Amino acid sequence: MNIAFCDDDKFLLKQLFNVVKNLIDKYNQYNFSFKYYFYTDAIKFLQDYKSIIFDIAFLDIEMPEIDGLSIGDKIYECNNDVFIFYVTSYDAYLPESIKHRVYRFVRKGDKKELEDGIKRLFSDLVNLHSRYYFTFKNSFYNLPTNSIIFCESMRNKVIIHTKTKNYEQIISLKQMLNELPNNFCKCHSSFLVNVKKIREIHDNNLVLEDNITVPLSRKYKFTVIEHIGSIF
Repeated sequence: MNIAFCDDDKFLLKQLFNVVKNLIDKYNQYNFSFKYYFYTDAIKFLQDYKSIIFDIAFLDIEMPEIDGLSIGDKIYECNNDVFIFYVTSYDAYLPESIKHRVYRFVRKGDKKELEDGIKRLFSDLVNLHSRYYFTFKNSFYNLPTNSIIFCESMRNKVIIHTKTKNYEQIISLKQMLNELPNNFCKCHSSFLVNVKKIREIHDNNLVLEDNITVPLSRKYKFTVIEHIGSIF
């Protein structure tokens, strides 16, 4: 996995890397392999991002060429699963960072905040790379759970919707929910949704990636919002 650090201050960049590297060594019980990249030039970082897919990025918000929030928006276009830590000295950026799909907002020098974020990061990396195994009509399937956008119950089976293909399984929605990671929840009596795929929440429906719409019942609206808060 590739991790990028981008800050126009070389001293703070090195300082942040040392803390993050120590925390990763401490909590990497899953033996993920990481390669580190460093940038004091935000434009160079964006240029490299076209050829190097970064899985994790630590971005300073205040930089001269382009701010970290705008960088985050651009790299999300290339990799929807990137984990972005926005790093700043100013709390005033927190409300604005939330609009930019912040994974973690970290105040410079706050090691506790950074440690909490790294611990959660490993849990989410495991979920991102987890697999869902099932059989249907004597065929075996092995899907990345993150490829599942939503699941729809129809009679005695569940339709599993992914970006490229739909699959069927003989299972109850309740049982399937128990077998999927915690970024899945019910949004309707007949629908499960991957909350990482949610783009908009309305009174009666959810808009997912690629403008897919699924129903949202009043009974499950708070559950969906609560899940989004716990995941992001």
